[in-house]
Amino acid sequence: MNKIATILLAFCAFNSTAQKAFFGSQNNEPSRFVQSTLAAKVITTGLIQNLDANNSTSYGGSGNIWTDIAGTNHGTIVGGTFTTSGGVSFFNFPTANVPSYVSAPLNKTTSMTFNIWARANTVPIPNCMLFNAGVSPSGPDLFFENTVISWNIWDGSITSFKNGAVNVNSTTMIGNTAWHNYTICVDASSSNVKLYFDGVLAGTAGYWSPTRSTPTALFIGGAGAGDNVWNWIGGISIFQSYNRALTATEVNTNFNALKSRFGY
Repeated sequence: MNKIATILLAFCAFNSTAQKAFFGSQNNEPSRFVQSTLAAKVITTGLIQNLDANNSTSYGGSGNIWTDIAGTNHGTIVGGTFTTSGGVSFFNFPTANVPSYVSAPLNKTTSMTFNIWARANTVPIPNCMLFNAGVSPSGPDLFFENTVISWNIWDGSITSFKNGAVNVNSTTMIGNTAWHNYTICVDASSSNVKLYFDGVLAGTAGYWSPTRSTPTALFIGGAGAGDNVWNWIGGISIFQSYNRALTATEVNTNFNALKSRFGY
């Protein structure tokens, strides 16, 4: 009986240690790593950039490099603060009118998809850019202005996302400071750009190529170097780039793959 009790105690001790090592306990780094590793698979065909603050391989907790776990298209962090809250790790950009963005250049194509998990610090959100697929003042960029969301090119003629003939209303769509999934599918063959919100098509805008102003520049969280007016005021946890336009099914697959991490 004593031998059996000893064996059971040893097994329990081993099992507890293994669980802590695998799932993480007080140390947040293992839990971040496992959370990303065990998540359902996102679409990988055409994935050329994957920046994930929840994955310790992508960001270890210090420094200004956000490592691309899909390749070598790393980001350089300017002004963002690494934060973990509610089980989500992210870069927080809380301040307007200061240098605040991630520079993440890559070789862009005329058809692309940009997939972002972000949260606003306040609603309604101020006039801002979630990302700029070009340079200031050219774009194109995902621009929030008053209640309008547009694939903006800085020419005074805003290419707004519409549901039918009606502009997509950002105030109605984004009614809280929770995490949301924004997916922009730029399709050269169809000559349009689609905005998906939490995996569902929200609206369509006219086509502008990500390469229209530069073949490589990409700024996350604002307009980028030299322009601090349009900073995203909030958190950004994941930024993914594809060298093709994803289908509606693929967009929904990506949303479902990661939604539990963000409370859905």
